[in-house]
Amino acid sequence: MKTLNMPHGMLVTFEGGEYTGKTTQIKLFAAWLTEWGYPTVVTREPGGMDKTQPIRERLLRGGLTPDEELRL
Repeated sequence: MKTLNMPHGMLVTFEGGEYTGKTTQIKLFAAWLTEWGYPTVVTREPGGMDKTQPIRERLLRGGLTPDEELRL
């Protein structure tokens, strides 16, 4: 089997609309990478950390001002 040569790491993003299976695919891909011995970090934006979750919730329900959205 051929292995990936990643001396500096890799950033992979998943794009798509709501409820299209992105989270499922991310979990499967992360598990596959881990199985092959690659360390993984899974995040989501915005709201990838507990302290940023309130921002994500406001963004999803339309509670940000245009200026706040611009700054994000």
